[in-house]
Amino acid sequence: MMWIFITYGAYVIGQNTQKVYKIYQNQIIDSFSTGTRPVPNYLYIYNDTFLIVNSGGFSGDGSLAFIVNKNIIYELFLPSSFNPMQAVKVNNKIYFTDFGDLYNDKIYIVQNYQIIDSIIVYKRPTGITYCFGYIFAVSTGINADYTYDDSSFVHKIDHNNNSVINLKVRSNANGVKCDNQYVYVMTSGTYDQNFNPLNNSTIYKINPLTFTIVDSTKNLQNLTDFAIGNNYIIAGVWKFDSVLVYKINKNDFSQIDSFKLNYGGLGGIDFDGQFFKFSLGGFTSGPNAIYILDENTNNSYYFVHHSNDVGSGFIKGFISLDIVERKPIFYIKHNVLYFDREHYFEIYDLGGRRMLSKRDIKLNLNSFKKGVYILKLDGKVYKIVR
Repeated sequence: MMWIFITYGAYVIGQNTQKVYKIYQNQIIDSFSTGTRPVPNYLYIYNDTFLIVNSGGFSGDGSLAFIVNKNIIYELFLPSSFNPMQAVKVNNKIYFTDFGDLYNDKIYIVQNYQIIDSIIVYKRPTGITYCFGYIFAVSTGINADYTYDDSSFVHKIDHNNNSVINLKVRSNANGVKCDNQYVYVMTSGTYDQNFNPLNNSTIYKINPLTFTIVDSTKNLQNLTDFAIGNNYIIAGVWKFDSVLVYKINKNDFSQIDSFKLNYGGLGGIDFDGQFFKFSLGGFTSGPNAIYILDENTNNSYYFVHHSNDVGSGFIKGFISLDIVERKPIFYIKHNVLYFDREHYFEIYDLGGRRMLSKRDIKLNLNSFKKGVYILKLDGKVYKIVR
């Protein structure tokens, strides 16, 4: 069976309420607990499991909560010296970064719900991801007294033997993401003790094979998060009473646009193949909302899901199969899409690779492997599940 759908849904974390909310447009359609320990900081989804990274904050202890069908099947309680930040699954192991309550320089490895090993990287690691057959992580270079080193590091880790290669970047490397060609790293800049910015941010494009810097941005204010689209990079600056958004050309790293969102908090940004999605509000002002930006049309939408502040956190996962919006111009039979007339269209995989382009009255997907594809047609973008 094959479906056409457009979705405006997401999973978001309510840090204050310690819940994961499943949201479609303006509706909360489900929720469940993030575990017993405070300050859920990151959500990672694999198979049917939700992995919640609970950092513990300044006064509590952290944990990793493994949740299936809204039930906690195991919660790994971490020592009081830990402050876990993000996690990724590689084969049958979980790798999580630890910022440390006072200080840490390790990534920890979990197997069968227990810590079995660690990898020494650099001062206070935060972001981590897996792509191109390697783990890529970043360390901030923040000291125990919260002063900054002049530089920080990106780490390329071979999960087969835990060997590490380091690449130096500017201070406070704080995010790492990939597309199908490059690794992208964000530095958040530095601050004084009153949270006044001292140095601005940089986004780096890195060749994953040679592990060298290909390009970098210039003169960005202190970034909170970023996302990699098919053609653009979207990055956000949390300015307490608002969010400043940059739109950056992914090819030449030129700044295309910047604009302001009037929400007092930025929990995170992600990209689902068509839409950039922001988790907004929940800190200093305004309701909690998901802001949707269509990469191709530049159309945008706000979906308010809480009228009061709940501290919604990082968006990491999207509602795709639960709610479907069929488009009337298509007639589907035996994995063939029949259009109302002849159209020019293109098909891409989720990595952005163009699989097909032609002008026709129909699209036959029987030769395609089962999976999710992006259909571009008449200036609009649709997701197809084959």
